[in-house]
Amino acid sequence: MSLLSETKTWLSTEKPDREEILLTIDNLSHEYGRASPERRAELNKCIALLCGKAGLDRASVNLEGDSPAPTQMELDASPLGECGFR
Repeated sequence: MSLLSETKTWLSTEKPDREEILLTIDNLSHEYGRASPERRAELNKCIALLCGKAGLDRASVNLEGDSPAPTQMELDASPLGECGFR
């Protein structure tokens, strides 16, 4: 099962509150910097979907893992899990 499918299932079955969704966005955004290009594509979709569900316009992701001075990229929210970048 893909990460996006797992995320959609989690949202529909567990009905997480906004705080749980925000924590999940934070966890996924920290994984982003260490992820392969294929995994980043999955993370983009999941973060966009979660942002839309949490009522956020966008989220920042860390492009350099856990480095002391991370480079950030913003992802736009999407209720369908489509990617949008700023």
